[in-house]
Amino acid sequence: MTNAIELNPKTTAALIRTMLKGAFPATKFSVTTARGSMVSAVDVRWTDGPTRKAVDALVQCLRDGHFDGMTDSHEYAKGVDRFVIVNGVTYAKGTRYVSTSRKTSRALAERAAAQVAAYYGVAAPVIGVNQWGSWTVENDHTARAFSGSWDWSDLIYQATNDRTRFSRAA
Repeated sequence: MTNAIELNPKTTAALIRTMLKGAFPATKFSVTTARGSMVSAVDVRWTDGPTRKAVDALVQCLRDGHFDGMTDSHEYAKGVDRFVIVNGVTYAKGTRYVSTSRKTSRALAERAAAQVAAYYGVAAPVIGVNQWGSWTVENDHTARAFSGSWDWSDLIYQATNDRTRFSRAA
């Protein structure tokens, strides 16, 4: 496919920004690149908004291969797997890694905790902030009494990644 546009980390990041803006216009993403002698990567970060699974489904097609744990090496895409078509344009992949990271805000954690609490018929926990500015749950382990083996932070994480998880209207 000689007419394919060659991607590098910078052009991959630009394409990812365009794809994310089209798919999730209400969410602000940070898309950065890293390039060195042994690495070419794009890192995507955001707070709240779509789940990591939804963003991965959109952007991981631009990753050039995968890490093979059996050989402890990167396996580059070969043949037709090296190419991807986005919006009718053919691209040749050129970025080893595309990583994604979603942060949950304190406000979303509080809403999710309230949803979980209503589901189980218990009082919602107090959500605080730790020294690094991340939310934390006071008496996190108390949720095990009604959930079996889950802490509040686990339940909140589950609720923020699946809005129907603790919904009574199913």
